[in-house]
Amino acid sequence: MEGTDKPINKSIITHLIFPLMCPPLQVYIIWSILFIVYMILIVVTAFITISLTYFQLAVEDHQWWWRSFLCGGSTGIFVYGYCFYYYMARSDMSGFMQTSFFFGYMLMVCFGFFLMLGTIGWRSALLFVRHIYKYVRVWETGICLNARGGPRLTVFLISLRTGPSSASSPRQREMK
Repeated sequence: MEGTDKPINKSIITHLIFPLMCPPLQVYIIWSILFIVYMILIVVTAFITISLTYFQLAVEDHQWWWRSFLCGGSTGIFVYGYCFYYYMARSDMSGFMQTSFFFGYMLMVCFGFFLMLGTIGWRSALLFVRHIYKYVRVWETGICLNARGGPRLTVFLISLRTGPSSASSPRQREMK
């Protein structure tokens, strides 16, 4: 009789039986996995928004505020688009009430994701822009005309500061 038993993986037994013996030490695995996925979502949203903001600044388009918010929040728009696919292809829902409840609740959830991830994207882009422009020194400004003929403030960037200095402009350094 002993030779006819199949080998049993002891790690599976301890994984299933140990929580029964020690209920206070039980770990809720699904919540920890969801938390890890949520943290990955936040980090990926921040990094993608920072890289898209960098590409936008590299082509000298300095109006990055709303675009960084939309880049971060576009995940919520994608999830709402996936809701249409799920409703049509995977679910067995029918009728006006089920349809309105499903799309209404998913609209609220996806709008919450849009606002949350858009804020994360905007905030990470703001910190990135402040960090890269921290050492830019502006020495003089001038007024010029833009394409419509109106005045526009133009800033001439002379150099980058490599560290703290006692003189703030070349004129002050000459006077010392």
